[in-house]
Amino acid sequence: MGSSITAEEWERRKNAIHTLYILDDLPMVGSSGVIEMMKQRYGFCARQASYLIPDRAGSLPTYLRYPSKRQYEYRMQKWGFEKNMPGDNYSILASKLGKRKREGIESNVFWRGKLVPAAKLRKESLRHGYMTTLEKLYRAQGNVQRRLSLLFHFS
Repeated sequence: MGSSITAEEWERRKNAIHTLYILDDLPMVGSSGVIEMMKQRYGFCARQASYLIPDRAGSLPTYLRYPSKRQYEYRMQKWGFEKNMPGDNYSILASKLGKRKREGIESNVFWRGKLVPAAKLRKESLRHGYMTTLEKLYRAQGNVQRRLSLLFHFS
């Protein structure tokens, strides 16, 4: 069995992972994904496997090292690295944008510093825009409004 990477080692690589996954918008897996780039650029593997690769020349077998996708997902969730906006936020946005539109105010929505395209807002608002009575009551209590002001920037 291999050993896992320590929390301190993860923290040392946090900025590099953030740059690759969020800023460079790379996928998690694949030949140009975050896991492979971390392996190539920094020699960082999240886990060492115990699989043996036999050598054709008959020499001693070598160990294959591979990163664990689940370990990356756990760390990214812990650090709050999200590429996509959670669906429940679109129902809040649909209500807020509808109100602003009725007031004659055109709005741009930014998520994590990036402009969300109007077409995506329309599509996702239709998918997630319906609010139940309980959701409306919860929103009326102001809890969602505080959350909304922390998450979004309207221009």
